[in-house]
Amino acid sequence: MDKLFYKRILRLALFLLVLYISQAFVFPRVVIRGVKPLIIPVAAIGVGFFGGGVKGGVFGLFSGILCDVAFDSVPLFTFLLPVIGMLSGLITEYYLIPGLPSYLLCSLGGLLTISVFQMFSFIMFKNASFSAVAEAALYQSLYSLIFALLLYWPSWLVSSGKR
Repeated sequence: MDKLFYKRILRLALFLLVLYISQAFVFPRVVIRGVKPLIIPVAAIGVGFFGGGVKGGVFGLFSGILCDVAFDSVPLFTFLLPVIGMLSGLITEYYLIPGLPSYLLCSLGGLLTISVFQMFSFIMFKNASFSAVAEAALYQSLYSLIFALLLYWPSWLVSSGKR
């Protein structure tokens, strides 16, 4: 393996470490309307979007593990983020024109998908009302989309900036 490969891996690992620290220790204190933003999933979508399906899937796997640790939850993100990261790369590669509008559309789709899976456990096992859970899911997706804007350039940068 060449030095460039290890530099790219190190860059992705440092990016993920900064995101994990932010997600676990900073953003639990930034609550709006009862929801916290999801920045690690947005980064997995961004890495897939800019780096392709394989890079998005692998980054999504490690992101999912850290996301489940940060949220102290069942391994939902460990299974979901590799698929979302890979799909964002494949959809961008074959159907979307790389750019900010496509990135935001892909991020919104991934965030809404995550929200649907999160809603399932609240509705089925905790007897929460669908309207309340759907409203929280929508707020969380839109709140996280703000951070998708902020992670656009860093995601491009750590994904080597080219497809």
